[in-house]
Amino acid sequence: MVKWREGYHLRLDPDVRRRRRESLGSFIRECRSRLGLSQTELADRMRVNRTTINRIEQGEMAPRDADRLESFAAALNMSSGERIELFKRAGYVVEIPGEPQIVEELRHNRNALFAMSRQAHSVYNEARATNDYTDYHEILRVVALATAGVSDPALQMLNAQTWRDIADGHQIQRNLLQAEVAYRRAEETAQTADPKGRYAEGILFDPEFEAVRGQSVVARLRDDLDEAVRLSDKALYIARQRPEIPRGFLYSLRRDRLTLDTERGDLRNLDGEVRELLEYAESTGHRLGVALVKSAAGGALMEQGRLSRAERILQEALEEAQGQRLIPMYQAMIVREICRLYERLGDKGQLQRYLKLAIDLSDQVGLSEERRKLKKLFGRHLQRIGLQ
Repeated sequence: MVKWREGYHLRLDPDVRRRRRESLGSFIRECRSRLGLSQTELADRMRVNRTTINRIEQGEMAPRDADRLESFAAALNMSSGERIELFKRAGYVVEIPGEPQIVEELRHNRNALFAMSRQAHSVYNEARATNDYTDYHEILRVVALATAGVSDPALQMLNAQTWRDIADGHQIQRNLLQAEVAYRRAEETAQTADPKGRYAEGILFDPEFEAVRGQSVVARLRDDLDEAVRLSDKALYIARQRPEIPRGFLYSLRRDRLTLDTERGDLRNLDGEVRELLEYAESTGHRLGVALVKSAAGGALMEQGRLSRAERILQEALEEAQGQRLIPMYQAMIVREICRLYERLGDKGQLQRYLKLAIDLSDQVGLSEERRKLKKLFGRHLQRIGLQ
């Protein structure tokens, strides 16, 4: 039995497993054709080879797990009914849980639901440290299920906030399609929720702001930097107009905007922006923020050709991260920037040293996305030192 994000349980039916490939392939082909997508375009959305899509549609192979099927559903913009049909054709029997006592009990217990939401956020830090979000998502899925379709305005908004938190977890893991689906669910839920619940019980969820922020994150994950910047600026504008949105959200948006500017090569306001962000991070004791701002600034300085200053500030960022024992994921991001610097400086000794550190940090918590970036940026160097 497999738990599904829609709140259903899935059970593989051995009697239809033999026939599922052709039926599933034809259904995926129909949905793709309806959207006017080519196999190559669907493959790009799924981040797989076109050959894989072709073999699935021809019935030569089939996705084996619920997460992969859900990724197809997201890539093909399937409705809830189409998603259920997709799972049925894959050989699953889609059932409403037979024993939903815990969900029913929670549905009528507002205090317990908010307590579970707070518990999820306490689990979040551990999840980031290990890159294992299983428990985090499991708690949030229960909250999402128990708050679905309720009439209480606060619980309606809690449902939207829960889907936003699920999306953020996927975004950190760079699970693009899952993040996009969850952000969309958050937006849809918030649009139908009673606005009276917007800031009840400590909920920090502004529907318009969260919708734009989510779209910006998805655009960035898709490497559409211009659209990400446009949406990020819109989210910043909304946040500045609404004092009830915490200042920390503004800080995170501005920090992400700095990174986007660096990636786009737009460094006109670099020094002032870095100074303001560092002042805020220092004033709040946000050590992770200090390290990440310095890392982004170092990358920007590199693009400006100010390599000596870039080296100094990147080393400060790494010392900050190591001194505070920040999780390997963030240390790996900083070390990647240091590797870029030493490649530009032509210092092969330092480059090899930090490449080994970057690989070690990535492998500690299974950061396959970070590994992919390192291979793309430094493939020949990794091959030379036997780390390909």
